[in-house]
Amino acid sequence: GAKIVVIDVYMNDTMKQADLALCLKPGSDGALACAVMHCLFRDGHADRDYMTKFADCPGELEAHLKTRGPAWAAPITGLSVDQIEAFAALLGERKRTFLRLGYGFTRTRNGAANMHAASSIATVMGSWPLEGAGAFHNNGAIYNLNNNITTAADRRDPSIRLIDQSRIGQALTGDADALFGGPPVTAMLIQNTNPVSVAPEQTLVKQGFARDDLFVCVHEQFMTETARMADIVLPATMFTEHDDIYRGGGHQYLSLGPKLIDGPGETRENHYVHCELMKRLGVEDRAN
Repeated sequence: GAKIVVIDVYMNDTMKQADLALCLKPGSDGALACAVMHCLFRDGHADRDYMTKFADCPGELEAHLKTRGPAWAAPITGLSVDQIEAFAALLGERKRTFLRLGYGFTRTRNGAANMHAASSIATVMGSWPLEGAGAFHNNGAIYNLNNNITTAADRRDPSIRLIDQSRIGQALTGDADALFGGPPVTAMLIQNTNPVSVAPEQTLVKQGFARDDLFVCVHEQFMTETARMADIVLPATMFTEHDDIYRGGGHQYLSLGPKLIDGPGETRENHYVHCELMKRLGVEDRAN
């Protein structure tokens, strides 16, 4: 039958149900993934034909992993060499493996790299085309909804840069690469996220938000860590206080969420704030 492997930073109820439970150091998932891929290449379980067709730079990846085996990863992850070898062997013997990648391990200093490394395991194995195999983090992009009416994405000037949110700390502290060689970020409107708490490199993120020359407006329901660092906090409606459509993060259904009650005081929904800003910025034709 199927084998269940659970990787986490503490022994929880799910870990207790696993055939193999790997309790590693927080933020070290990427090192574990590198060691696993090292073993897959070493032991002949890497699907090179698949990678040649569908992966970027597989040769460079293999060369990069040459020195990143279980002995290298063991002190980083806190796992034993035998544990890492056992996990890699389990994967190598079962090409039709499904990796359910959670959110927690991305909320670290090197969270984006952790996710990239973990999701690459399925590519090295060539398991993506197999039914019930591959890797899954979030399927919010499958719906391909045309949300131009709410985001005005069709009006965006393509010459304007898009900052990588996983590198917001570097961007706000002047890293030229994160800023794509452009000028510093001097103003932000933040909705639906709490970057001071969840973005990688939290120390850098806090330093960036503390800049005297950065104007921050947070549209929120609670006084979050990010809201506490804002120049202006605008009250936002809760999900029962506005109409909305919800995409599933782990299923394939769209759900209608109708407004049930009026929001208190001057709370406003995201779209209202966008429209009022557009009116004041001279793009009233989209402020409907």
